[in-house]
Amino acid sequence: MTSTNGRQGERGYPNSSALQTAGKIVRGLDSIHPALASAVVNTLFRMPFSKSPTPAERAALDGADRMDLPFRSRSLAAYAWGTGPTVLLIHGWASNAGAMRHLVEPLVKKGFRVVAFDAPAHGSSPGRTSDAVEYGSAIREAIQFFAPVHGIFAHSFGATSTLLMLSESDDLPIAAVVVNNPPLELEMLLRIFAASLALPEHLVHRIYDHVKKRFGKPVEYFSLRERIRSVRIPGLLIADRDDRLATFEDSELIASRWARGQLFTTEGLGHQGALRDGEVIEEIASYFKERLQSRTVA
Repeated sequence: MTSTNGRQGERGYPNSSALQTAGKIVRGLDSIHPALASAVVNTLFRMPFSKSPTPAERAALDGADRMDLPFRSRSLAAYAWGTGPTVLLIHGWASNAGAMRHLVEPLVKKGFRVVAFDAPAHGSSPGRTSDAVEYGSAIREAIQFFAPVHGIFAHSFGATSTLLMLSESDDLPIAAVVVNNPPLELEMLLRIFAASLALPEHLVHRIYDHVKKRFGKPVEYFSLRERIRSVRIPGLLIADRDDRLATFEDSELIASRWARGQLFTTEGLGHQGALRDGEVIEEIASYFKERLQSRTVA
């Protein structure tokens, strides 16, 4: 399947300009206090620098039913629109639920209840740092909170977090998942992050060490290269040939190893364009509708 409508041109790593400034400070600190520089880098890697919602995003969120999603010792900002079988929207890194606004009306018109939440340290949710593991845990909590959830649409880092979580969760009764341009692995994002700060290699390796110490697993573990094979839920992977962050070749690899996954190819939309492209959004809504009907018949 292929869509060719849209615009080309997207940024690389989110907030790269802010990270460039931070990189100068870290490199200076490294020359006088390497241990402190390492601690700062590890914190920065987990900081989304989430921006406040734009006026359009805020208007969409203000039109939702607002609620609190319990998560660990805090509550995340959550939103709901419409009635019917539930579809959960998952935003990307350094973003917020309002970025998914273009999908809301088409899904509601198809008869779905649409729900979303601001990830930890994003949007109106509390915190300063997060990561793929924590985001995955929050997604799982949202699935249980909004149960029953029929489908999930997830973008970018949120898509990778969703798939990594689903690879370890055979017990979730989700009918279908749609992911848009999921980065293949955490290590790739780590390297882009390091390049944005122009980090010396010894500080990069300290991030690797920190990840292993924090999770008991190496950075390489947080990859869809093999773990996608464990995702049993049917899905649609949207991949743009012009994406500069999640490359088309990586998306092809993920789709080829996803037993029940299909590849939907776009051109000229870049990393985020599918979130506002009418043709792609209609495909997403129709896919969820078809999966719901298939489950009902079965």
